[in-house]
This record gives sequence, C-alpha cells and structure tokens, in this order.
Amino acid sequence: MKHSLLAPVLLSLTCLSFTAVPQKSAPVAQVDDLFLWLEEIEAPRAVARARAENDKTLGVLQSDPHNGRFYEEALSMLHAKDRIPYVLLERRGLSDFCRDENHVRGIWQLCLVPLSDGGKDAARPSSTGTLRS
Repeated sequence: MKHSLLAPVLLSLTCLSFTAVPQKSAPVAQVDDLFLWLEEIEAPRAVARARAENDKTLGVLQSDPHNGRFYEEALSMLHAKDRIPYVLLERRGLSDFCRDENHVRGIWQLCLVPLSDGGKDAARPSSTGTLRS
C-alpha cells in the first residue's frame, strides 16, 4: 500500500519542481505602426489616402465587363422591400438594423421584452416598439 502512493507523490513533486523554475522572457521588439495616422479618419491626410485608394479600386472595378451587371444586382438587393430582417436577441429585447428611403444610413429598431417581475426593474423601460438611433 505504501509503495502504490509513493510513485504518484514523487511524480507530482517532480512536476511541481519543474514548473517552479523561473523562465527568462525574450525581449519584445518595439514595432512602429506606419499606418497609425490612418486611425484619424477625418484628418486631411487620411481622407486623401482613402480617396486615392478608392480611385484606384474604382478604376479596376469599372474596367471589368461584369461590373455594370454586378452593381445593378447589388443595388436592387440593397433597395429591396422584401428583405428578411436580421434580428438580434439582446438582453433588453429584440433589435433590428434597417434601412429605407426615410433612413438612408439606417436606424436601429428596438422591441423591448416585457418584464417578468411586474415592472420592478426601473432601468428597463416597459414599452415596446421604441426606436433608437
């Protein structure tokens, strides 16, 4: 009986002694981000770069003979009235991001879930069908 416990104890002590050995960390190389200036999305330099890249890309796309058909198909899908909504189930209710002719950039619709505690939670409104932007 004493011999059957001795092997696992010795193995455990051996594993613990190897994990306790301090490891030397390798020095971390400092890398400068050459494109950090692009994070300022409204800075004149960033806007000029984005326009230049867009012009290059637009030239390549417009030279493709299929571009006109693809563009019209994408535009018709974007403006379709029969699109299936993408609804998210969130903690406070159901939300949907939709676009239409009145909300070109889109608007979030939020349908709040009725409270099961009878309205004791003051942080969550009890109305439904509210909109947020």
